[in-house]
Amino acid sequence: MKPVHRLILVCSALCLLACFSARAQDAVLSADSAGASPRPEDHSLLNGLARGFANVLFGVYELPRNMVYYSIEWPVLGIVPGAMEGTGMSVMRVVGGLADLVTVGYLPPGRTVYDLMEAPMYPWESPWFPPPSEEQ
Repeated sequence: MKPVHRLILVCSALCLLACFSARAQDAVLSADSAGASPRPEDHSLLNGLARGFANVLFGVYELPRNMVYYSIEWPVLGIVPGAMEGTGMSVMRVVGGLADLVTVGYLPPGRTVYDLMEAPMYPWESPWFPPPSEEQ
């Protein structure tokens, strides 16, 4: 195996490990706070690094998610605003992830790029489907 492939494999494994440990810690914190949003004092550098790696690697996840979301809301025309917002959100996720990696995960919740955009901290936490309408 080439050294570059080994480096990519090790970085991917570390990213997954950091994500799983951060998610486990988030689950414990959310169980303690009964569903309250994460507090800045509960933040650790590992959470910030995991968030950064996750958003850099999976930021492009926003493009198909937004296309599906808006296609359900507006069946024919929804693909256009979905593609535009998905592209913007993907860029925002990658830039936010790079900011987390450059600052070594220092930014706590409430002071991140994702809070400015009112987006969840991780790409997979965004809804794929709009809430059901009251009309039937």
